[in-house]
Amino acid sequence: MKPVITLLGHDLVSLDVGLDYSDAGALATDNRDGDITDRIITTYKVHYNVSDLQGNRANEVVRTVVIATYDGPDTVNPVIRLLGDATVYVANGAMYMDAGAVATDDRDGDITHRLMTAVTVADKLIDTVNTSASGTYKIHYNVQDMAGNAAMEVIRTVIVAAPVNNPGGEYNPNPYTEAPAAPSTPIPVLQQSEGIQQLAQKDLKPEGAGSFTVQWIKEKETLLLPAGVAGVVEAGGTLKLVREPLTLELSGETLRKLLADAGTGAQEAQIRITAASADSGLMKQAVERATIPGAVQWTVASDVYSIQVEVVDHNGDPFAGTFTLENEKIVMTIETGHVADPELMGVYAVGSDAKLVYAGGQWSNGKITVEVPLGGQYAVLAYTRSFEDVRDNHWAKTVIARMAAKHVINGVDDVRFEPQRALTRAEFAAMLVRLLGMTQTSGRAQQPDLLMYLRNPGMRRQ
Repeated sequence: MKPVITLLGHDLVSLDVGLDYSDAGALATDNRDGDITDRIITTYKVHYNVSDLQGNRANEVVRTVVIATYDGPDTVNPVIRLLGDATVYVANGAMYMDAGAVATDDRDGDITHRLMTAVTVADKLIDTVNTSASGTYKIHYNVQDMAGNAAMEVIRTVIVAAPVNNPGGEYNPNPYTEAPAAPSTPIPVLQQSEGIQQLAQKDLKPEGAGSFTVQWIKEKETLLLPAGVAGVVEAGGTLKLVREPLTLELSGETLRKLLADAGTGAQEAQIRITAASADSGLMKQAVERATIPGAVQWTVASDVYSIQVEVVDHNGDPFAGTFTLENEKIVMTIETGHVADPELMGVYAVGSDAKLVYAGGQWSNGKITVEVPLGGQYAVLAYTRSFEDVRDNHWAKTVIARMAAKHVINGVDDVRFEPQRALTRAEFAAMLVRLLGMTQTSGRAQQPDLLMYLRNPGMRRQ
């Protein structure tokens, strides 16, 4: 992301003849480096023009004056850092997509765009890694800063295995070098169907701070993210997948945990992310079961989406022994528009028992955002709760309805709220627990009355 310069004072200054001029200056900020005002270079241009007595004008002559802080000669070399592994093993004939590298300089900042790459095999320069010919390839990364200082060369080694029908290497057409045996399963190409979008590094749009955005083709229900491409997202960054009206966001840390869950097969792994329009029948059935005539009504504010994030091998099968990480979340944003009162809307999942499970959600500018597990069916619903003893002119009716929509309170039974009755300590504790989204942990209860209330769903005044 580019730094930003902000002028101090007006962008147009008019002076009387003979007055001194002192420039107000400017401020410069960067999303990574912070305040970089001291690095501003100021350029003045002095324009010379003249006309003779007949009105003929000369060609304008311009002198450029550059004012910059002189920190002495730049003698510090930039630094190159590989993205992904330094040694990569690839199956013969498989697709290879290099993870790339980044380059930084103490004065010029991010100079990744200046990187120069070259591919060699047996010390001969070639155009690209040829996965149809086994051998040991080297990808060379070099860069120079604006002062001409060169970084220390960084090399990635790519080992292409011999053909699987000839592991002994007796027949190796057009070999470059004898390929060493790979210590782990190489990376084959996953056979794709029309509904799959295969991501490459070029599909990732940088958003700064190690984060990236991908435009998800609307007609594709599944994305495949190779391990090498996933490694480009920094642990503290995010990968945002935009497929309107749905946006999914995975943290770099979650991507790493998913690949680690594949164990020794991580090198050949791909992260499969599916966002399909689900059959609304199950959601409709769950809504009907949760409707109480005259007390609980629902408004559907979005389609039903089936979300699944998992690690698969080259055949598209989940790795043996892997499982969806229970504590990992994906941030989901759904465009809803203004179909209902936003204070009553939330994201709901359909549980294994065909019951609605409230997931939460923050609504803003026609969109609702929520953290959900890596798998499930979700939809946006507006929950309208009414009580016989809370009439339309009651001073707290709106607040009660909104708190009920967030499932912080439910009333004493299906039709009564008893707004004048004082809360018990246990009721108040239950409200706080649900409002803060807290879950029960193991341990001995110090307050038995509170524990009994939280465990007993029949005690309705919540």
